[in-house]
Amino acid sequence: MLSKIYRDRDFDILNVQEGISVMRKILYQKKVLLVLDDVDNMEQLQAIAGASDWFGLGSRVIITTRDNSLLAKHGVGFRKTYQVEELSEKEALDLLSWYAFKTDKVVDPSYAPVLKRALAYAYRLPLALQVVGSNLFKKSIN
Repeated sequence: MLSKIYRDRDFDILNVQEGISVMRKILYQKKVLLVLDDVDNMEQLQAIAGASDWFGLGSRVIITTRDNSLLAKHGVGFRKTYQVEELSEKEALDLLSWYAFKTDKVVDPSYAPVLKRALAYAYRLPLALQVVGSNLFKKSIN
């Protein structure tokens, strides 16, 4: 992450603890916008966004996760969370179809089992549906 922010610097970080120390020193009192997507374990969260005093005033840390207990363990208050609603099955199918067929309708009903598997695989997540749908574009049912 630091090498992406400071492109002209070379970071030779050997382990997680050293990386945490370097991040805290560099980002301390800097106003940052940090987006952590699909966090699924506490170690990730603690290593990248350890505590609110790591960053300067006005900083924002956006965390997406399916495990609300991670947020509670990390001390994120309930009033600071936003629950995103999943796409409905129809919305998910429409989005998948749009990327797979360039229309929101299933062109050929024989694709239904493949699309059903793709929906289950992508968990109704918009980006995953876009990626899977794009990979299905102009592909045979096989």
